Amino acid sequence: MAQIANKKLDLIAREIEDLHPLLNAVLPKLPRVKDVEYHHGVDEMGADFVISRTNDTFGHIEYIGVIAKVGKIVQNFADIERQIAECDVPRFFRGGKEKIRITEIWVVATQHITQGAKTKIFHTYGTRKIEFIDGVALAKLVDNHAPLAWSGLPIVVGEYLQDLRVRTEEQDKSVSLLQISDKAFYIKQDLFHLPDLEYRYQTKGHRPPEKVDVDHVTAEHRCILIEGSVGSGKSKLLRRLIAGATTPDAFSETKVIPLSASYTELMEKHSGDLTKLIEQRVPVAVRKPCHDSEYLVLIDAFDERRTEIDCQANELNALFSQASEENRIRVVVTSRFLKGVERSDVLEPHVARCELHRLSMQRTFEFIDKMCANINITDRILEDLKKSALFRSLPRSPLSAILLARLLNENQHEIPSNMTELYAKYSELILGRWDERKGLQSQKEYQALDNILMRLARQMIDDQRPFISIAEVKAVFTNYLDQRNLEIDADQLFDTMVDRCEIILLDNDSETLGFKHRSFTEFFYAKSFISDQSLVVDNRVFNVYWMNTFFFYLG
Repeated sequence: MAQIANKKLDLIAREIEDLHPLLNAVLPKLPRVKDVEYHHGVDEMGADFVISRTNDTFGHIEYIGVIAKVGKIVQNFADIERQIAECDVPRFFRGGKEKIRITEIWVVATQHITQGAKTKIFHTYGTRKIEFIDGVALAKLVDNHAPLAWSGLPIVVGEYLQDLRVRTEEQDKSVSLLQISDKAFYIKQDLFHLPDLEYRYQTKGHRPPEKVDVDHVTAEHRCILIEGSVGSGKSKLLRRLIAGATTPDAFSETKVIPLSASYTELMEKHSGDLTKLIEQRVPVAVRKPCHDSEYLVLIDAFDERRTEIDCQANELNALFSQASEENRIRVVVTSRFLKGVERSDVLEPHVARCELHRLSMQRTFEFIDKMCANINITDRILEDLKKSALFRSLPRSPLSAILLARLLNENQHEIPSNMTELYAKYSELILGRWDERKGLQSQKEYQALDNILMRLARQMIDDQRPFISIAEVKAVFTNYLDQRNLEIDADQLFDTMVDRCEIILLDNDSETLGFKHRSFTEFFYAKSFISDQSLVVDNRVFNVYWMNTFFFYLG
């Protein structure tokens, strides 16, 4: 790798176009670096870059000036001497907010720096702290902190893909309920292409749909609608699409830039305009060198925005039409099953409609077996499970298998009778209802958390808000506890929920909180009406936005 890296550095001929972007990718990732500012130009005052870095002994901030040069540094280095001297000049940092002095200088070259050059510079500037980074040292820094620079992609593109991949992996971990084992696993689900409406009526379901590969579908079609039941793994599928599309090899082959958003976010923040979404999500520096690339726009959870059944197909058509009219955009939309689309053929000329099938019996047990790897699931228990009323009604989705496995890990002999009871027992488990170590305090905390989650779920469903600000959530905690003499501290209970309740997702970046999966929101919403049976059963029961809520409510 080192020899290949050194050869690639030898090929760098342009300081501004090649070396500076490389350093801009490497420098921010170095240990203890807080900020990096690019200062090349008429106002650089000697330093192409200025770094602020935490001192590893005393913790104060040091400022480093970086002088970057292409090629070798031998005896003739008058330009470098000028830049070193100019580094003495005080300058503004952080957009003019701070006035600083550079205390250390790094001289970076893509090739060799002779010992004679180092000696002369040290002699001339004996009072300055100067580090020399030659091609070998620079190659090691790139290997350790920005290896995608060797992929052959434009550096800004490689950085975008890597950052997106890392963020997607972090999101995948944050919403995962798989906390029983440290070993991650993924059981691939079957995706089927749904034929046109007329064909389905003619065959009357006698011919099975065609099994397809999601990567093949996205390569062959510009507009794709993927439907699946509750917890079938639709969001997971999109995250795996991003993981596959963000590798250097994949981008080099396809020239496709992925990005994602929820349908609610697309409509509320970008007025449903895919071009605006792309411009906001993909930096200009990435779009510019990728002028011939396509964009794979992944839109999740169409069903989580309230839409009348008769309007579903037309809303989707308006979205997909943007991709049909713009040959650089491909769109994948996920949703629970949509009755409005099933009744209409408006999407059929240009949209590939696919369905995520439920797990087979074998895959369901494979899922549960892997989830329960730390206990001994006997054949008798598996047989009892197969015969149970729950298993006959189980949607056989990854989510339901996870919840069931989680309960089996705690108690192998208590199998819920239906899906509502499965969610109820699971919520009792994670909220600590039966935590014997706390006795009565556990019951009080459980009841408070249970009621607060019901209130939060009402806000989310009624207001179409998958997330609520942390400040609002804490206000709900305070208001609920202030009205009752429970001797429970609101902040402490909030922290308990965040630490213990694995269905809650806390986003510190946006300072918001929500449920990791919408079905938990729907369960607690329905539960909030159970005691007084006050939820009116009306035509909403047929709307995909409300359907699962009424499923939990009616049991």
